[in-house]
Amino acid sequence: YDTYKTLSLYTVLEYFIVRGFDMKKTLPIVIIGIMLLSVVGATATTTNHVKSTFDVSDVDYNQNGPARAYTHTVLVEVGTATWCPSCPASNSAWHNIYAGGNYDFEYCEMVIDKNSQANIHMNSRNLYWVPTSYFDGGEFVEPGSSTSAFYAHLDASGNRIVPDLEATMTADWIDHDQLTIDFDVTNNELVDYPGTLRVYIVELESTHYDDYSGNPYYHAFVDFAVNEQINIAAGTTHSDTIVWNKVSNGFPGLLVDNVQIILAVFDDAPHTSYSDPPSGAPFTAYYVDETIAVLPTFDNVAPEIPHIEGTLNGKAGVEYTYSFSTTDPDGHDIYYR
Repeated sequence: YDTYKTLSLYTVLEYFIVRGFDMKKTLPIVIIGIMLLSVVGATATTTNHVKSTFDVSDVDYNQNGPARAYTHTVLVEVGTATWCPSCPASNSAWHNIYAGGNYDFEYCEMVIDKNSQANIHMNSRNLYWVPTSYFDGGEFVEPGSSTSAFYAHLDASGNRIVPDLEATMTADWIDHDQLTIDFDVTNNELVDYPGTLRVYIVELESTHYDDYSGNPYYHAFVDFAVNEQINIAAGTTHSDTIVWNKVSNGFPGLLVDNVQIILAVFDDAPHTSYSDPPSGAPFTAYYVDETIAVLPTFDNVAPEIPHIEGTLNGKAGVEYTYSFSTTDPDGHDIYYR
């Protein structure tokens, strides 16, 4: 236990299995680890306690290898809070993994104490610890910040056999305030596909929420543009156009070049999962079978050529006053140089 006390149970078990240890001899060590980890862990999120950080980023889990060939793009939703001292480690870990580009996934940080929609969504998962990462709707649940566990769950979820769904999506800003989102989800199977479709508005670097260390949350959830049940008949396409207004939805300061849109399709088959693994805080999980993400486009028009007033001639060492004026058709801030 002294050697592996910072590892998650998943990693401890894997370590012994991969290295061919005698499980009969090592099992008591694992049991002690479970008991001691439960002592140093925290209680439920309702008491504002947090899950201890188990960061084993020094364990090489092929995180620097080539991009994975997954059956689908994995969705990761992270239950987190600004008062949580362990959450910055998770925020940083997911930001770095995503920036590495070696794993086919999209993610969003659900800041439960600042965003009511995030809080409602995480309550449906019976969130017990913060931070907690939910893979593909709860196929795997990982409290804490164990990067080796993150890698393992991404690979496991990414290799799950999923129905043949194909989604496309575009998003465009209109007049800086409104997003127009067009999407299609095609069911290529021979049977109908019932489930839930969600479209997430995500701020790439949050201007609204900072973690406990004072750093902005990355990929911070803002709002659901769509959260609806669907039933796509075999061989057909479900299409829709949604207009989302940042002002009427409470985010007037949202920057047009700092937004990502994520579409995820959840199946309707119930699975029992646990927010306090391996058997605590149960909830009904519905797995994600298709995920795509886009960055909204915006047609930026350059400012008008400035009008300059001032003398055309002068002498060195003498100060002269000039005035400049112009307008920007898009209403952007401008500067003169």
